[in-house]
Amino acid sequence: MKTLLNSLFALFCLVIILPSCGNDDDTSVCDDSFLSYKMNGELWTAETFNNTLFNGEDPNVPGVPTRRCDIRATSSDGGYLTIVFNNPDQNDADCVEEGSDYVSFEDVTSSLQNAFFFQYRLPDGTQSSVLKGTLSITSCDPATKNIKGTFSFDDEFYENVGTEGNFSVCFK
Repeated sequence: MKTLLNSLFALFCLVIILPSCGNDDDTSVCDDSFLSYKMNGELWTAETFNNTLFNGEDPNVPGVPTRRCDIRATSSDGGYLTIVFNNPDQNDADCVEEGSDYVSFEDVTSSLQNAFFFQYRLPDGTQSSVLKGTLSITSCDPATKNIKGTFSFDDEFYENVGTEGNFSVCFK
């Protein structure tokens, strides 16, 4: 009986301990993430990322599935850029929709349109949310959890113009 209890205890320990020895933060497919853009002729490059892809029901429209991606990029000097975009009413999608049919949140006319907005903070503390611009998703691969695309915007309120950039980022 003592041998049986020891064996069960050993098995229990293996079941609990071995899975916890794995690497929960597998970033092997995310080693080549980048995001950069030019604003007023100056290049900005991201150093770190905290990106997410949400697949689920739209909290504002019950029963309607949606995909929402948040790209959060931070530079070494403390600046950041966040790009938020969504794909409502995608029943069978594993990733976000490719193409340039994204409209800015300011121009949305239907709850089923693919929409986006930008938010940024410069190292000098200037920060803004920008609702006008362009966003094109050039590829989205659910196997590698990678999204690539291009974007542009002008923030005339702060006279930050000519902003254009590209990205290839991984999501959780």
